[in-house]
Amino acid sequence: MAGLTTEFLNRLACVCPLGHQHVRIILAHGDIATEILRLSETQSTDLIVLAWRGIWEAPRAATMKGILREAQCPTMVVRT
Repeated sequence: MAGLTTEFLNRLACVCPLGHQHVRIILAHGDIATEILRLSETQSTDLIVLAWRGIWEAPRAATMKGILREAQCPTMVVRT
């Protein structure tokens, strides 16, 4: 897994220079919104950033709606 993590971070740095940013990759399973919220609380997250395709109707935006409703920190939505 370490090789895949390094490759991902190298590719990310090519399109988004990371500078001195510390980036961690965490793998989880279960309900997406629940896991994002759990992780944001246990890691003292400052900001949750979500990519959104612009479709709000069910069931497409269920994850986003759950996070926006329950997040304990600011949430930024970026339209893709």
